[in-house]
Amino acid sequence: MAKAKEDRPLTPRQQRFVDEYIVSLNATQAAIKAGYSTKTAEVQGSRLLRNVQVSKGVAQGMTERAEAHGITEARVLGELAAMAFSSVTHYQQNPVTGLLELAPGAPPNAMAAVSSVEYETETIGGTAEGDDAPIVRRKVKFKLWDKPGQVKLAGRYKAVAGFFEKMEVTGKDGGPLSVEDARDPRRMTTKERDARIAELLAKKGPPGSEPPA
Repeated sequence: MAKAKEDRPLTPRQQRFVDEYIVSLNATQAAIKAGYSTKTAEVQGSRLLRNVQVSKGVAQGMTERAEAHGITEARVLGELAAMAFSSVTHYQQNPVTGLLELAPGAPPNAMAAVSSVEYETETIGGTAEGDDAPIVRRKVKFKLWDKPGQVKLAGRYKAVAGFFEKMEVTGKDGGPLSVEDARDPRRMTTKERDARIAELLAKKGPPGSEPPA
């Protein structure tokens, strides 16, 4: 029994494309390095990325590469959550050292939300003879990473409505829109177009009549 296309192993050229694409994320350059003509590389690269076997190979390769560098979904989401849900109440200045530290009850990884820390030292008191010990005070200033930007990323991850600048509309099962879905008059047959016009006219009613509520 013949194997289904998606179960067949990648050809050597397809595997080379996958390996190169994972490194550069450039389909055209990956196609060229895989041995395709420079004249057709752009088209071939796009075609290869739509191939079920190749797309699976790319996804698997990206996952393996990310995990090899310690980039896991849990770790990325943990960092994102720390920045998106950060609050100034998560931090305090240590009364002894003067250093910035986590306040009681703050998330364990809240420091990931801190983008910069600055300290200013001020010396108060003390005499030239040294009779009085000077008092050293440390002021701390800190900034958090862009909270609105991180909240937007978190919203996009959870597919929250309104968090996307562009909406991609697809057809059945995530595929491209069919002619029936698109309802594009330019792609209708004469019979379909006439039927659509008649439908619209029926909704509008006879001349001089009020449109339906």
